[in-house]
Amino acid sequence: MKFNRENNYRKQEIEGMQKINSEVLKEVKHTVDGSKNEIVYIDMDKIRPNSRNQYEMTEIEEMAGMIKLAGGILQNLIVKPMDEEGYYVLTTGERRWRGARLLRDRNEYPAIFDNKVPCVIQDPVEIELPLNDEDKEDFAILVTNQYRVKTDAILYMEMLQWKRIISNLKKAGVEYLPKEFGSDQEIKLKGKRTRELVAEQMNLSTGQVARFEKIEKHGSEELISKLMRNELNLPEAEELTKLDKEEQKEILQQSDPVSLKEEVQQKLKEKEKRVGIKPMEISKRIEGIMVNLEETVYIREKEYQKLERILIDLKKIMSCLLYTSPSPRD
Repeated sequence: MKFNRENNYRKQEIEGMQKINSEVLKEVKHTVDGSKNEIVYIDMDKIRPNSRNQYEMTEIEEMAGMIKLAGGILQNLIVKPMDEEGYYVLTTGERRWRGARLLRDRNEYPAIFDNKVPCVIQDPVEIELPLNDEDKEDFAILVTNQYRVKTDAILYMEMLQWKRIISNLKKAGVEYLPKEFGSDQEIKLKGKRTRELVAEQMNLSTGQVARFEKIEKHGSEELISKLMRNELNLPEAEELTKLDKEEQKEILQQSDPVSLKEEVQQKLKEKEKRVGIKPMEISKRIEGIMVNLEETVYIREKEYQKLERILIDLKKIMSCLLYTSPSPRD
């Protein structure tokens, strides 16, 4: 059931990196004493990855190739100061940072940058929102990764984070977010359902968000773990939530199920409640309906077609009796 993503992620993610103005390459600054939003160049060995960043670090080789082709990093990294003086933690741009390090290790990083990468120093704690420090950091990471092409695992993770952040903002009485918080316009919170707001931030339909919420509510620990490792996709995980958590675990533990959907349907069929019925009872009820009718009955064509469908369905049900155990089962 290994779930493999299409390679077109590579092209679209790399294109996202190129959105920034290439004028940044014309003026190289070697200072780390920049003011807010000023581009500063920081030694890449004094930058550390962010433990809260759960995005996949894939296609580093391709990213390195794009950096080399462009002559440097086109989109600034965003970092925050660490407690250790002179060191920084990434908020966004880890793939670019890793790509630059890969080039440096091969002696292919542009010498003009002197082992440095363009950064903007912003501490998420300074975000003027009534959130705790962890929520502020998650918020900063989310709004700076909106252009990514994402797996179902990443979308599930983002859904959980946006739900938590939006719920906390609503509880704090925040009615809207100013447009500088990752959007081209104000984001109205008051009067909107959390699911609707999450969908807007993730560029998904409310129906898609509801599907992820179904997994959050009904998915077993094993199911969610496999989704987060990209071993299940959304339709597969959603299919499994039709079963209780123990049954989900049972199916997921099977080494090589023939078909996930078939396995789920088989489990559901086994759970169907059965009612005992005798052929004589069916016969008596039909006779009771027919007893007051004359030999020939005239009805409208639509009613006749409806009767035909009923008779066909009845025949199917009666056929099933031939293959059903006569004893009741739960």
